[in-house]
Amino acid sequence: MARVGVVTCSAACIPRELADSLNISIVPLSLIIDDKPYMDGIEISTDEFYRILEEGKSKISTSAPSPGRYLEVFKKIASEYESILCLTVTSKVSGDYASAKYAAGELEKKVVEVIDSGTAATGLGQAAVAAARAAAQGASFQEVKEEAMRVISEVRLFGAIETFEYLRRSGRVNSLIAFTAEFLNIKPVFELYQGEIRNTARTRSKIRALEKIASLARERYEEKGPINLAVFHATSLDEAHFLKERIFAQAECNEVMIAELTPVMGLHTGPGLVGASFY
Repeated sequence: MARVGVVTCSAACIPRELADSLNISIVPLSLIIDDKPYMDGIEISTDEFYRILEEGKSKISTSAPSPGRYLEVFKKIASEYESILCLTVTSKVSGDYASAKYAAGELEKKVVEVIDSGTAATGLGQAAVAAARAAAQGASFQEVKEEAMRVISEVRLFGAIETFEYLRRSGRVNSLIAFTAEFLNIKPVFELYQGEIRNTARTRSKIRALEKIASLARERYEEKGPINLAVFHATSLDEAHFLKERIFAQAECNEVMIAELTPVMGLHTGPGLVGASFY
């Protein structure tokens, strides 16, 4: 029996091949379109989702996995591992942590610990990947947990959006701010830090926004040395590669992951979001 199993949710945006190779169990969040639920990243393609989103005719919302969905995954892998470590998206934006925590309490005679990552997207994904790699090397439960916590404490995540329209629709930005930003062609750079979205910079073009993110990666490299990099995007692969190359030109990277945001993550920002996380 293997020592530690690693579980996370679809908000981690870990490429399927990588998750499979490291035996990371992915629990899908739910995307609800016109009252019909879809499992994130499984039951609806990214292209189909963004087509529906851009049409603007459907009512779309999201929900965290139910405790039952988490419990099903925990039970499925309980016979394969001595213990289970589950990393969830920040509890400040999702009920994911609460669902996983409740499910863990229902699983008897098995060590299951649930950690609120305080982050999302590839920030969460990098923590899960690091934990799974430690587990694959035979690390103890405490060592795997410590590796996950190390990445969580160090990882920084920045992004740049294409348009304020989807933030306006979701109510996260009021209409006047959205209109003004669009009129002035403002492309903000934001950071997800300890579950809170913080404005980092306001630029006047998408290229400048991506250059800003690259410069932030360079600053981390100059401060800490070689970085582990993950670049994420929502239907903007070319821009993701541009950002990756700009970071490569300024910072030494131990590894790089490029990930497409799942529909649940892309709902509030819309297509065109590009960003990076690194530690």
